Amino acid sequence: MDEQICEVEDEADFDPFASKVQDDAEVEIYGVARKVLMRLGGLEFLVNFSVINEGLCEINTMLLGISFLYKAKVDIDVYNGTVTFRISNREVLYINGRLSIKKQPKVTKR
Repeated sequence: MDEQICEVEDEADFDPFASKVQDDAEVEIYGVARKVLMRLGGLEFLVNFSVINEGLCEINTMLLGISFLYKAKVDIDVYNGTVTFRISNREVLYINGRLSIKKQPKVTKR
């Protein structure tokens, strides 16, 4: 995969604007980081991120957009507290915030 970290739009050409996120909180979007190389438990893929200002927060949060969730083939199981990312024959699983990496078995055709 290309080792380029990301392309960031010129800040001078981008005026911040307000947007609402899923919980109806308003955030200020300052720009877009394009083609960010994501490495997640050995999986690699390129995604775009909006650069936002959440204000002062006591906890760190991450907003995952639909395009990221689609590309990473994410399954979120709220009941069991798991988040699963799948790329090719690899799978990364978070169980209650802990990382677990496993390979799916290869299927042989007869």
